[in-house]
Amino acid sequence: MKLSLSNLYKLMCCIYAIPITSSASERAFSSAGLLITAKRSALKPSKSNKILFIHDNFQLIKDVYLKSIK
Repeated sequence: MKLSLSNLYKLMCCIYAIPITSSASERAFSSAGLLITAKRSALKPSKSNKILFIHDNFQLIKDVYLKSIK
């Protein structure tokens, strides 16, 4: 139980960190612009949000998962 809470705390600290620059938001808008195109205009906003969340957090989630199975 303590191990899983420790991992959750580390993940929370990474997610709720305050960015110093606007580069993170610029990357988010860039990713959204690449995802939402004329050919993909039928995507629902909820699906787009899920895809962008996975895209933006994939490396963090992967690192936390790999540390938890060691």
